[in-house]
Amino acid sequence: MFKSKFLKRIGTGIMAAVCAFSFATAEVKPMKAKAASEAVFPNADQIIAQAATLLGGNYSSAGGKGYYNMYDANKTPVAYDVNYTRSAGVDCSGLVYYTMTKLGYSTSGFAWNHPVPVDTTHWLSYTNPTISYKGTTKPLEIEKIRVSTNNHPYWERSNGSTIEPGSIVIGDPTNGSTDHAWIYMGEFDNKAAVKAYLKKIGVNPAYINDKNIHDNGDGGNHWRIEAQSTYGVVINNDTSGKYTGAMRVSSFKLNRNAMFTIQKTEIGTGKIVGISKVDGTSAVYGVYTDKSCKNKVDEIKINKNGLGTLSLPYGTYYVKEIKAPTGYNVSNDVYTLVPNETVIVNEVKTTGSIRINKTAEDGVKNREFMISWFENGAIHRERLNTNTLGVAKIDGLNLYDYDGDVINYTVSEINNDLRNVNPSAQTVTLSEADPNKDYTVDLYFNNEYKYGSLVLHKTHTDGNTDDRTFTVTGNGETYTVVTHGNEPAALEHLRMYDDDNNIITYTIHEENVPDRYVQPEDQEVTLLLNQVTDVYIVNSHVPGTLILKKRHEDGKTGDRNFTITGSDGSVRTAVTHGNEPTVISDLDIYDTDSNLITYTIHEENTPDRYEQPADQDVTLEYNKSKTVTIVNRLKRGSISIHKQNSETLEPVAGAKYEVTCNEDIYSSNGKDMIPAGEPIYTLETNEDGNAATPKSLPIAHTYTLTEVYVPDGYISGDPITIEMSDDGTQLEYRTTINEKPTIVKISKKSLTTKEELEGAKLTVTDDNGTIIDEWTSTTTEHTIIGKLTVGKEYTLTEVLAPDGFLTAESIKFTVNEDGSSNHITMYDEEKSGSIEVHKTTEGMINVEGISFTLSGTSDHGTEVNTQAITNSDGIATFEKIPVGTYTITEDAESVPYAYLVADEQEVSVMYAETTIAEIYNDEKSGTVEVHKNTKNKGNIADINFVLEGTSDSGRDVKLEAVTDKDGKAVFNKVPVGTYTITEDKETVPTAYLVAEKQEVNVLYAETSIAEVFNDEKTGSIEIHKTTEGMINIEGIKFILEGVSDSGTDVHVEAITDKDGKATFSNVPVGTYSITEDEKTVPTAYMVAEETEVTVLYAETVTKEIFNGERSGSISIQKQTEGMKDIAGINFVLEGTSDSGRTVKLEAVTDKDGKATFNGVPIGTYTITEDGKSVPAAYFVADAQTVTVFEAQTSNITFENKKKPDSSTPSTSLTTTSNPSTGVAANGAFAVTAIALALMIISRKRKNS
Repeated sequence: MFKSKFLKRIGTGIMAAVCAFSFATAEVKPMKAKAASEAVFPNADQIIAQAATLLGGNYSSAGGKGYYNMYDANKTPVAYDVNYTRSAGVDCSGLVYYTMTKLGYSTSGFAWNHPVPVDTTHWLSYTNPTISYKGTTKPLEIEKIRVSTNNHPYWERSNGSTIEPGSIVIGDPTNGSTDHAWIYMGEFDNKAAVKAYLKKIGVNPAYINDKNIHDNGDGGNHWRIEAQSTYGVVINNDTSGKYTGAMRVSSFKLNRNAMFTIQKTEIGTGKIVGISKVDGTSAVYGVYTDKSCKNKVDEIKINKNGLGTLSLPYGTYYVKEIKAPTGYNVSNDVYTLVPNETVIVNEVKTTGSIRINKTAEDGVKNREFMISWFENGAIHRERLNTNTLGVAKIDGLNLYDYDGDVINYTVSEINNDLRNVNPSAQTVTLSEADPNKDYTVDLYFNNEYKYGSLVLHKTHTDGNTDDRTFTVTGNGETYTVVTHGNEPAALEHLRMYDDDNNIITYTIHEENVPDRYVQPEDQEVTLLLNQVTDVYIVNSHVPGTLILKKRHEDGKTGDRNFTITGSDGSVRTAVTHGNEPTVISDLDIYDTDSNLITYTIHEENTPDRYEQPADQDVTLEYNKSKTVTIVNRLKRGSISIHKQNSETLEPVAGAKYEVTCNEDIYSSNGKDMIPAGEPIYTLETNEDGNAATPKSLPIAHTYTLTEVYVPDGYISGDPITIEMSDDGTQLEYRTTINEKPTIVKISKKSLTTKEELEGAKLTVTDDNGTIIDEWTSTTTEHTIIGKLTVGKEYTLTEVLAPDGFLTAESIKFTVNEDGSSNHITMYDEEKSGSIEVHKTTEGMINVEGISFTLSGTSDHGTEVNTQAITNSDGIATFEKIPVGTYTITEDAESVPYAYLVADEQEVSVMYAETTIAEIYNDEKSGTVEVHKNTKNKGNIADINFVLEGTSDSGRDVKLEAVTDKDGKAVFNKVPVGTYTITEDKETVPTAYLVAEKQEVNVLYAETSIAEVFNDEKTGSIEIHKTTEGMINIEGIKFILEGVSDSGTDVHVEAITDKDGKATFSNVPVGTYSITEDEKTVPTAYMVAEETEVTVLYAETVTKEIFNGERSGSISIQKQTEGMKDIAGINFVLEGTSDSGRTVKLEAVTDKDGKATFNGVPIGTYTITEDGKSVPAAYFVADAQTVTVFEAQTSNITFENKKKPDSSTPSTSLTTTSNPSTGVAANGAFAVTAIALALMIISRKRKNS
C-alpha cells in the first residue's frame, strides 16, 4: 500500500494540499502537568525550540530524518546524535519527524505512524487521526480542508483566524512540483523580534544569526522554520513550497484547549465577589501572554458567582484586572493562570478617607472626634484624635455596603471643653467624592471660645451728654470703654469661660465721674452665649438720687408700681420695668427743718404668688445716689405625709423621706441658694405615720419625696412628686403613702408530679437561726406577709418529709428589693432506683443511639414516661426512677432497619438499687440460592461458593456453600445486606473458566437467586494454508472434530480467506483432529493429511497445512545422426500448471542424451531446446508441447538435424525459431528498466 502511494506521489511531482498540525499554543515557561492522570502537551515554544536544535544544519537530499528504523514497523526508531544529524542533514519532512519524535509524540490514523508520520504523503492520508503524548491521547481537530492559498494564505483558517504557532504545515502544490513541509512559528514584527524570541525560548545563541534567519519574504509577519535544499534548516517569512504556485491547504490542530478559570474573592474576608450590587457591573480581566501584560489575547468577564472562564490553547497566560465592578478598585496584581485549574484573584473594595482639619483658639492637638455609620445591618463607630497639626485621618472606609447601598458617615467632635462652642456634626458620602483624589474628603472643624457682649448704657439725671470712661475687668484682662452721651457703648467678643472652664465675672467701674455726680457702684455681670448683656449706669445729680432696683425670686419680670412717701409729707410714685433700675432724682435730702428726710418705699401691685415685700425706709446723702432693691419672694408652703401599710392600712412609723426640689430655689432667708436635687428636709414618720415640713417651701416649684429608710418588713416605694401651684391659693400639701409589706410565697411540691405536697413540716429561720415562721404543708402554697426584711437572707428548712419521699435540702433566699413577691418552691423527691438497659447484637455493633421508653406508674401513683438512649457500649440508663414496676419498650424508629425490634420487657425498680434489663436484637435475614450452570449442564456438583461482604448492620460476613447434583448451593440466615458471591476456583474443573464475582442483595425473609454460569476455557486455531506460489489457497474448507476436555462434542468448520488463513475461534480446550475437505481442494492438488491439534486456554495454535500439487515426470531423449553430440544439451520447460502456477524448469541431457523433468505439476507445457547449448553444427530442434499427468512419465524425443555444409544455403531461420529467446531478452530489459526506475524513485522519496 505504501509503495503504490509513494510511486503515485512521484508521478504528481507537485503539492496537492497543505496540512497544518498545531502542537500547542505559545507559552514561555516549561510545560506543567495539567492533572495527575493527563499530560500537558508541549507548547509552541517547546516545539520550535526542539526544531531549532537543527537550525543551521544541512539539508539531506537522501531523505534524512535524524533517525533510523523509522520504516521498519518491527523495530523501534533510534535517533542519531544531534551533531551527526546536523551534519548529515534532514529533509523537509525529516525536520517535522525529528522534532515530534524527539518531543515524545505518537500518532494514529495516518497512513504510517512510527511513532508519527515519516513522509509528507503519510500526513495527507488519514482516518480519524489522534495525537498522543505521555499516555494522553487527543483527537485531532480538523481546522480546514483543502482551502486554496488563492483564497487564504497558508497560515489562515477558512474563517480568517490564524493557525496556532507550533503547527506542522504539509504542502501539496498544484503546479506539478515537489511537496513540502515546515513548522509555523507565529507572528513577529521583524527578524530582530524573531531572534529575541529564539533567545527567550533557549535556542543555542550560536544558531541565531542572519545566515540562519532570512527576512523579506512575502509572508510579512508570519514566520516558519523549514529544511530546504538551498540553505538547509532555516527560519524565514516565505510562503511557497519548494517551488512557487498556488496550494490547497488543510489544517489540523493537534491538541485541545485548556480551560482557564479565575475565582474572584474579596481580600481579607474571602467573600466571593460577583457582579456589583451597586449597578450590576462586572470585573473584566485582560489575558496576556507576557507578565508585563502588553500582549493581550483575550478577556475574562466575571459572572454573578464570581467565576470567569476562558478556553485557550495550553500555555502560560497572565491576567490583570482592567475593569472593576463598582464598589471595588482595579487591582494591579498580575496572576499566572493554570490550565484546567481555578486561580483565586483578590478584589479590594473601593475605600475612601476622611481627613479632619481642626482649627481652634486654644490648641488643636488631641481633639477627639467620633465617626459613626451604618453598614451591613450594624452601627459602627470609630474615635480619632488630632495630631499636633490638628489633623486626624481615617482610611479604608467603604463606599458601599454588601447590599450595594451607599454608606453615609457622620463626623462630630466629642468631649469638647465647656469654654468652646461645639461645632456642628458633618455628614459625608464618600461615593460622591472625587475618585481622582482617592475618594478623600477634607472636613474642617473650628473651635471658638464661647463669647458674649456687653453694652453699657450711660444716663445722667441732668441730661448731661459728656463722654464717660469705664474699665471692664475679668479673666485677668482689663478693657477700656468710652460712652458718648446717651449712645450705648459695646464691648464684644468677651470670653464666657476661662481656661479652667469656670464662668468669668466681669466688673464694670466708671473712672471719670464729675464731682457733681454721685460715683456709681461697680457692677458685676456674667455673659450669655452669643447674646448681649445690658448694663445700665446712671450718674445722679447731688443732692438726692434714689435708684429703685427690682428682683424676683423666680426670675420672672413685670412692671411694679411704688409709692415713695417722705417724712416731710411729700409723696412720689415710681414704676420699675422688669429688672431695669428706676432713677428718682431731685429728691430733697433735708426737710425745711434741716432734718434728714426719711423716705418710705411701698410696693403697690404685688402678684398673688409673691409675699408682700416689707416697706423700706431710706435717707439720702450728698453727692451719692442711694440704691434700694425690692425683692419679690415667692410665698412659702409645706408638705405633710401620712404613711400606712398597704395591706392593713395601719400607720407605719420610722419611715424616712428626703424632700428635694426639682429646680434651684432660695432658702427662707432669700439669700442661700439650694441647688436642684439637694435635700431640703428629712422627714421621719411618727407612731401615727405622720411627718411634715416647715412652711418654708417656695411655691411654683416641683418637689420630690424619696424614701431613704424603710422599716423592717416593708419595701421601699417609688419617689413621690408634688407640684405646688403658682397662684398662691394653696400653701399646704398633704399626701398618703401606702407602704408595701414584704410577701414571700412558699410551695412544697413533688419533684415528679410538680403538684403541691401535703404533710411536710417546714420552718423559715434568719441568719441567727431564729425561727421566723413554721407550718405544715397543705395542698396550697404558704404566704408570709411583713415578717421578712428586704435584702436579708433566710433559710427554708424541711423538718420532716411526707411518707415515701426524701427530705429536701434547705434553701437559702433573700427577699426581693424591687417589691415583687418571692416565690420559693421546695421539691421532695420520691424514693427511687435506676435501670440499666444492656443492648446487645451479633458482634456488639449498632448498639449505640438506640432509644428506649420506660413507662408505668410508681408505687406512689406517679406516672412515669421517659426515654434513654444507649451509649457506645449499648447501655441506656434510667436514673432516679420512683420505685415501682414499669414496661421498657424499644423505639422502632431508632433501631437500624437491619435488625428486628426487641419485645417489650417488664422491670421493677427498687429503692437505691440498679436493675439490669438485657435486650438482644436479632438481625433481619434472608436466603441466597446459587444456581450453577454450564453448557450441557455438566460438572455442576461439588462447586464451592463463598458469600462475603458487610451486612446492612455493618458486620463482616463470610459464609460457604457447596452445590448439589443439581448445581444448587444454599446460604441460609444471611443478614440483610449486599454481598459478593465468589466461586472457589480450586473446585472448578480445569476445563472451565471461574465465574465472575456476583453481587447479591439479601432482603428480609426473602430468597435471592444468583445465576452462575461457567464458560468453558477456549482457545483458537489458525490454519495457514500454503501451496507452491501461494495460489489456490482461498475457499478451502477445514473440519475440526473431537471431544473437549469438558466432555463436549465439537464439530466446527472454517474456510480459508484470500491469504489462506482459516480460523477456529472460541474452541473449548482439548485435543482435536483437523481434516481438509477434499471437495474444496482444486483437482490440481493433493488433499492434505489429517492432523491433530491441541487447543490451550487463551492461546492461538497455528497449524501449517501444505497442499502439494499433483505431479508427473517427463523424459526427453535427444537424438542426432549417429547419436553424437547428445550430451550437455539444455532443455527448458515452461507453461502454466493446472493449478495456475507459472512453471519454468531446466534439464540437461546426460551422455546418453537423456534429460528428465521430475515432480512437474500436472498440466500442459512447452519444452524448448536451449539453442546456446546446441553444437553449431546442428539445427535447434523445434519446441514441443507436452501434457503431464499425475504419477505418469511422458516421453518426448528431440532430434537435431545436422546443418549442411557452408556452401549449402541455410534454412534454419525459417524452420527453427525460438520465441523464448526474444521473450527472455525483452524480460531482461524490463528488469533493468524497473531497477533503474526504483533507484530514481528512492532518490525522489528521500529528497521529499
